[in-house]
Amino acid sequence: MPPFSTPPVRMSQVTELLEVAHTILPKASDHDLVQKVTILKEYLDFSQMNPEHDYGPILRRAAAELDHSVQFHLKNGAGSLLSSE
Repeated sequence: MPPFSTPPVRMSQVTELLEVAHTILPKASDHDLVQKVTILKEYLDFSQMNPEHDYGPILRRAAAELDHSVQFHLKNGAGSLLSSE
């Protein structure tokens, strides 16, 4: 049986997630959201500086954690904040 391979990180989804998070940040006082954005951005930077290292699993985990926080804000009223610019 061949070993399982993890799917590649879809950078377009990560970029979109970061854009939505940046839209929420100025209107929500959430230190946790700020930390998750910062961590994901740092892992993206590391992956560009060290392309020979596989950052896929950790990028997926960081993106999933940020996505959870973004979804929380969208479900709890931040969705209306996105269109109020």
